[in-house]
Amino acid sequence: MFKKNLIIAIILSLIIGLGGGYILGSIQQQQISNKTKEDFIMVKKSKVIQNLRALAMGDVTKISNRTLTLNYENDILSIPIKEDALINRFVLNEETKRGETQEINFEDIMVGNKISISIEIKSDGGLEGTMVSILP
Repeated sequence: MFKKNLIIAIILSLIIGLGGGYILGSIQQQQISNKTKEDFIMVKKSKVIQNLRALAMGDVTKISNRTLTLNYENDILSIPIKEDALINRFVLNEETKRGETQEINFEDIMVGNKISISIEIKSDGGLEGTMVSILP
């Protein structure tokens, strides 16, 4: 009987311990998440920081005026591209067997292309593409 009660006590202790650890971990993760959001909002509001840069990658699913819509693992994002944005394509130089970039026009981008876009996150929170590269 003592052995049975001891086993039950151990199992209950494990359940309570795991449950408590899960709850504490969730609370800590939420605190980290809130702190990250607060830091980002502070950066966005700062007059010192003029813009943030990021890289977007995916398949072109739509082209509307100078806005490209990308899909990556079912996450879809539309990014307006600046008029003076550099647009290029990676190509293989047959003589040197090395990859090179070739400058192209915005109109050369097609639905289905796999691309990367260098973007600026402006102080108002908007996105703007500054460079587009068609990937091989």
